[in-house]
Amino acid sequence: MRTITDAVGSVGGVVPDREAVEKRFEPVPGMLLKDISIDIERDRMQLTGNLEDLGLGEIFQILNFSGKSGTLRLRSTKGEGLVVFRDGSVVKAASAAIKENVGDLLLKEGAITLEQLGSAKERQKKYGFAEPLGRILKRDCKVSPDLIENIARKHIEKAVHTLFFWQDGYFTFELGDYRETPAIVQADPLQHTLMKGMNPQFLAMEGLRLVDESKKDPANPAPPAKEEKEEASEGKIDTRRYAQELLKEIGDDGGFPSAGTEAPVVATSKGLKVLKEMLEELTRPLSLNEIVLLVLRFSSEMINRTVVFTVKNGRLVGFGQSGIELNEGIADNKVRKMSIPEEGPSILTDAINEKRIVVKDLVKTPWNDYIVEHLGGRRPVEAFAAPVMVQGKVAMILYGDNVPGANKLDDLSTLDIFLGQTGVAIERMLQKTDAGAHEGRTRQDGVQKHDKRAI
Repeated sequence: MRTITDAVGSVGGVVPDREAVEKRFEPVPGMLLKDISIDIERDRMQLTGNLEDLGLGEIFQILNFSGKSGTLRLRSTKGEGLVVFRDGSVVKAASAAIKENVGDLLLKEGAITLEQLGSAKERQKKYGFAEPLGRILKRDCKVSPDLIENIARKHIEKAVHTLFFWQDGYFTFELGDYRETPAIVQADPLQHTLMKGMNPQFLAMEGLRLVDESKKDPANPAPPAKEEKEEASEGKIDTRRYAQELLKEIGDDGGFPSAGTEAPVVATSKGLKVLKEMLEELTRPLSLNEIVLLVLRFSSEMINRTVVFTVKNGRLVGFGQSGIELNEGIADNKVRKMSIPEEGPSILTDAINEKRIVVKDLVKTPWNDYIVEHLGGRRPVEAFAAPVMVQGKVAMILYGDNVPGANKLDDLSTLDIFLGQTGVAIERMLQKTDAGAHEGRTRQDGVQKHDKRAI
């Protein structure tokens, strides 16, 4: 397979938290849905925004496109909810409107007895909540893993569907791998995290359709229960009846405890409103030039100046820029002449070594000074460097700062998501180039054999 270095060499430069669980489940006093979170480093980034600006369906689509892991929290005047994502798929959900849990549903299905559920709870407590419910039931009660997964999927669907009835509120998405710690299990002991996640876009389509069905004229009721059973026997779901039953279950106020008289408002993460559109563009067949231009275009939404460096033969070579203004010379030409050794101490090297976005003061080192000099001579208050990973290796580095301004950088969570998908787009481009080259060689070999036979 061709590497990004090969592609760069041939292309050249670019111009441009459910309410406390019920008492019978012995909740931790005062522990709410907000406490049921992922165990992540405190310095990890998060997306924030208002549901009025970006609907839940669009949020689900963005997280699905990005393939990220983390916890989406929602809060409104109606209460709280959360959805856990693993690699862009939904593996757990909770809603203050849904009182039942996976343990309740297993009891309803007759999959376990009340004594078995009690025994599993006692075991959880005895061993410090080190194990989730599903693992204990599978091992000690011989409950089918597939049955537990199916029950949990139904619970997730219902919890997510209630969240789509929210009209206001705010959300945060904390990026980080989900770890089911004892604290999380203790806070919500009878829930279950899926082994295989659910497609968030499917959940979103169903949620939006339920909201639409609930708004239809009540004078035209859903079909009677008899017809519903007949449709169910044919494998169909009466969406309208389900929507009406769901609304009845959660009540006029959405089933959520009051959280205030006014909907909370938070600042929307920079670039979030255009992230969905840009991610969709990355799914199209693109050349390396086009991909780099998209990176520069997206980063310009939140940062004054950016430079793309490619990794080539042990050096970081300038490839394209946005927002660089020089007193003398052409910025594009100057950037393309920049060349920094991978081992040379600089903010770019820090990003390569850590393989993540690095945000810091641009301290004085020979190669940081080199960057400052070649970009106009003004040292920024703060700068960042972000790697683009392709096939597990750093293929490009995006450098950025807010010169000529004196302000620090805003949250870069949306950029982190976008650059992750940029790596996927580059890998797809290289695979396509590889396939085209292979097809060309095959065709040429066939012509040569034909010529030999003709001779």
